[in-house]
Order: sequence, then structure tokens, then C-alpha cells
Amino acid sequence: MSRNEDLLLNEYKKYDYLNSDKENPLIKILVSYIKPSYLFKSKILTPMHLGRSVATEVSKDGEVSEDDLKWLYDNCIGDDDFDGSISNVNRRVGFLTGTYWAWQNYEKLGNPEYFGSFGYRRLLVPYLLDDLISYDAIIPEPEYLSEGSIRKQFIYYHGSALCNIMINTLKKIHPEDMENFISYINQPWAYLRELYILKKELFFDFCSWIFPLLFELLSIDNEHFILNEKEKSDIKKRRNDTSQEFDLYMKRDIAFIIERYTGFYLYKLKQKSLYNVNEQQVITIDYDKDMSQFIQKITLCNLKRHIDELNKKYLLPNLTKSKEKIFMISVVKDYNMFDKYVRNNPFVKNQNNIECVDYDNRNENLPISVRYNQFLNSYDFSKPAWFVFCHTDWELQDDINAKLKKLSKDKIYGTAGTYQIDINGKVHKEGNCNFIEMSRDGQYVKIHLYNEKAQDFVDTLDSMVMIVHSSLVEKYNLRFDENLYWDLYVEDFCINAMKSFNIHSCTVNLENTHHSDAGFEALPVSYYKSLNYLKNKYPEDIYAGTCSYIGGKKQPIAGYKEALLYKMRSKIKQAIKK
Repeated sequence: MSRNEDLLLNEYKKYDYLNSDKENPLIKILVSYIKPSYLFKSKILTPMHLGRSVATEVSKDGEVSEDDLKWLYDNCIGDDDFDGSISNVNRRVGFLTGTYWAWQNYEKLGNPEYFGSFGYRRLLVPYLLDDLISYDAIIPEPEYLSEGSIRKQFIYYHGSALCNIMINTLKKIHPEDMENFISYINQPWAYLRELYILKKELFFDFCSWIFPLLFELLSIDNEHFILNEKEKSDIKKRRNDTSQEFDLYMKRDIAFIIERYTGFYLYKLKQKSLYNVNEQQVITIDYDKDMSQFIQKITLCNLKRHIDELNKKYLLPNLTKSKEKIFMISVVKDYNMFDKYVRNNPFVKNQNNIECVDYDNRNENLPISVRYNQFLNSYDFSKPAWFVFCHTDWELQDDINAKLKKLSKDKIYGTAGTYQIDINGKVHKEGNCNFIEMSRDGQYVKIHLYNEKAQDFVDTLDSMVMIVHSSLVEKYNLRFDENLYWDLYVEDFCINAMKSFNIHSCTVNLENTHHSDAGFEALPVSYYKSLNYLKNKYPEDIYAGTCSYIGGKKQPIAGYKEALLYKMRSKIKQAIKK
């Protein structure tokens, strides 16, 4: 047993929780075998014996002994246990005999939401499962072909006769794909190895697309697959094969074609903006470089296991259902970030009552306060709903319906807030929060622990997320101050609600991550301008904000950090001048 293979299997087993509901597994991956090898088996990985009905026939991997056959029967399901099996053509078609079994016997796998296909020597990296439900398909990274194109590489190793059959068969069965297929095989990058993880509906679409091609190939007379003597001689020399080795190699003629068809289907998915496709590294078990890269990545991943713990909550069948609408409102300049953290967030897109409202700020760069008011001014308040005003770098990692159901609708909420207390005549600033702060490149992680004062009152909430019910906004005609363009607009919303209407702001224990790109030292000039504006707006008050005190009242500040933040006011005029 290889230590590296043990490590790889153990990493996959860490995701067994995804299939904790045996009757409704999230994902099943067939790992195909034609001879004994290291057994990749878990709640997710299901070993399959390919070509079981012809197991005693010699293949490119040699003969299977009685002991080998016993191992395969003991550890793997077979591809021949149903009427209509195509197990007997495995030596020509390869992986597809197992794929056909899965298509025709999907309920035996538990009817999973995702289906994957691996080989016993090649697998995709396990940490792709971290964000599984964010994607429609996970496919191998494309490989560069030194021969110059897929077509040239195919002819170089398999001959022109097979290439012509490949092209003509696709033209006959799927003529609508012909132009795109020719474009694909004329490029130097290919999706190889027949590895993938697909959502159930995509897997069934793939099967409906590829098996008519397979059955057409099987109907073609074998003589059309025969190489001419020159090509046969050239390819045999390139492979340095004996005659017997070469004959067994070329016996997989249809499998060579199917591999390119599979790559083309994955290529089409990648082309379509309709699907969210993730490309991942392939690990080749007998290739030291791949395993070394994998081990290095696992080491890095283990540094962020606290986030993996949150990912365990991505078991979406357990999410709370709610009829009350939730709107996620964001002002967007980076749609990659917005899609990743907000729109395609599994806790958002998998709830029928949540709708994302995005204001495209890439061209007309309007202030955030103005955009938020655009939403409020256009909203039909006859339809009660929760409003979640959030930044594009804010990532929900919790069942928000379950949390909002417990909240009173007469308060304002956020996941991070700040309040002040008076101790012996001096002001102290305290935080109340529950979130992870991570840099956008994933290199720095800081944990902000919830201090168990759930829903305790705070002076202000951090602007990364603010939650308020439509009934409260309508009752008091609450709006954002549009003099605060980019900073402190949420803090002011909280202060104004408290001063004018005695509405309290509170923190809520909602798990989330802020993918920060700034810090105390990086506060922009606009922040100082907004701070100065609020100093004049609230000349007789002082409130605690995330990065500073807010208001014009002079007050003895306790502690070095608090004093440093208070002194920021002395920099306001200088910053504005610059």
C-alpha cells in the first residue's frame, strides 16, 4: 500500500459527510478497474469492474488470474448485471461500459445529485468537493498537445482511418455540433482522460448525446478501422511495441474516439455561460510529479480546516424553507467576485425565497448609498420581505432562513457591530461579531469569535452586511444618507434610526466570511471625508464605529488603540486637502 495513495483516499473520506443521508447521497463517483490495484472506496468513491462479462479475455493490461478476479468481485460492482449490458464490448470502448451501467441503473447509486467518473490510476483532486454545489460540472484541466492539435495528435497515435471515422460519425449523428467539433480538434488543448463530475441532469444529457455515437461506431464494419501498413508500422515504432502489444493497444480503437468525444462534450460545457464549470488538477497515481503537487496542496488546505468545517453545512437538503422573501442587494464592480460569493453561493441560490438584486456599477459608478436608495425607492412595500444589503466580498455560510425566523422585525441586524461603554468616565469601544475575515487571495485568515451576546444592542453595524425588514423601512421611511458615498452609510443608517425613531441595531449569530481587501492602515481619503461629515451631523454625540469613533462630542478615550482611533479626527482636514 502506498502512503501517498492512503493520503489521497483519506482526503476523499473527509468528504463522506456529503453522503450522510444514505437514501439521498449528494455525489457518487465510479472508480473504474479492469485489474486489481489500490482500492479507492468510500461513501463517495464506488469501485466498478469494467468488462466483467469478458474478464478472462486478455486486454492491454494482461491476463486476469483467478485471484485477481476474486479481488475484483469482492471489491467492485460489475458492469454486466442488467439486461442490455454492453460489458462484452469493453475491450473496444473502455470507460463507457461503466458509464452505460450508471445511466441505466442510476437508482442503484442512490439517485445522487452529482455523478463522477474516475479511473483507478487517474483521479481529480479531492478538494474540488469543497465547493461542489457551486458548480454544474468539474472537469480536468486541459492538456497542451505538442503535436499541434487534437487532430494531429490523434492521427499520430491512432491513424487517419480512425480520425475519419471519428469525424464522419459525429457529422452523421450530431450534425449541429460539426462546426464546433472541427474547431475543437484543430486546437492544441484537449480535455483528456474521460474524467468528470457532472450534475445529474448534465450526466443524463451527456449519456443521451454520446451513446448514439457509440452504437453507431459499433455498427461500422471492422475493416474500416484497419490501419494501412505504413501507419501501422510508424505508430508501432513510436510506441516501441511488440506486435502482440500493438494489436492489444489498437483493439481499443473506439475508446480512442470516445475519449475525444467526451473531451468535446466537456469543452462545450465550458463554452456555455449557462453552466458554472470548474477545472481541476488530475492526479496520476504512478506519476510522482502529480502526487507531489497534490501533497503540497493538501498541506496548504489543512491550514484552512476551520473553513472546511463550515463547508460541512453545505448539505443543502437540510436548509430551512421559508415563504417570506429575502432580497440580497449588492452594488457590483467585480462580477466574478459577486458570482462567487453572493449569486452562486449555495446558501443563496438553493433557497427558492432568496433573490439577488445587483446594481451594475462598472460604467456608471454611483455611490453605494444612492444605489441602495434606488432599491428602497422602487420597492413595492405591499410585499413583506427581508432586505440584506451586502458587499460583493461578503459570503454567507449559514442557513439564513432559520436565523431570520427567530428575529424581531423591529430592529436592524448585522454580523459585526460595535458599541461603547463608559468605565470611570472614559469611553471603551467593544466589538460584537461572528465572522471570518480572509484576504481575497486566501493568504490571511483572522477569526472573529461571536461573544455570545446574540442580538445585543450595538451603536453601529459594519457596512459589509446590514439586514432590515421591509415593514420597518416602510413604517419610518428609512433611507441611506446620500452624502455618504462609499463609507459609513450603514453606520449612519443605524445612528439615525436610533436617534430619530428609537430603533436598535443588533448583531445576529450568522456564520459568514468577509473577503477583505483593506485594513486600518488602508482607510481611504473618502472615509475621512465621511467621518468629518458625521462629526458635523452629530456634533453633540459620540458613537462606536468599526474603524473609528463617530460624532463630534469630545470624550476621554480609554486605551492605546481607542486613543489612536480617536486621533484620526486630527488627520481629517489634512487628508481632505491632499
